[in-house]
Amino acid sequence: MQGGSLRGPLRRLDYTAVALSSSAFVCAALPKGLHPLARPAAGLASLLVVPFQPLLVSGANMVATSALFLRAAILDSALKGQYYRHCSYAAVGLACYFLDGELPDTAGLHAVWHVLSARAVFLGHCLLCA
Repeated sequence: MQGGSLRGPLRRLDYTAVALSSSAFVCAALPKGLHPLARPAAGLASLLVVPFQPLLVSGANMVATSALFLRAAILDSALKGQYYRHCSYAAVGLACYFLDGELPDTAGLHAVWHVLSARAVFLGHCLLCA
């Protein structure tokens, strides 16, 4: 078994780091014109839930990022191709995440999940400029 007795705590730390970084991205990508407290409220809500449910926060952030990206692609049709690629990387990354849970001894699967997810987030950089 990879990681032995450290596998559980290290995965929890991994999930927490992903949840916190994805929360920061979503807060930064929220559209301009929202109530001034929207960003701090979203960030605070994430911080309060992360210690107990990091996977829930990450999942909610994935949905929020995809929704924000879809909104941007609807408003600017030049982003549609980038949005489709974002969704593709996110979907395959999510599949690798679940496979990693089922096949924990498969070398490199966890790394592939991170690389695909990072690529999906990278494609959303246009949300930070909107």
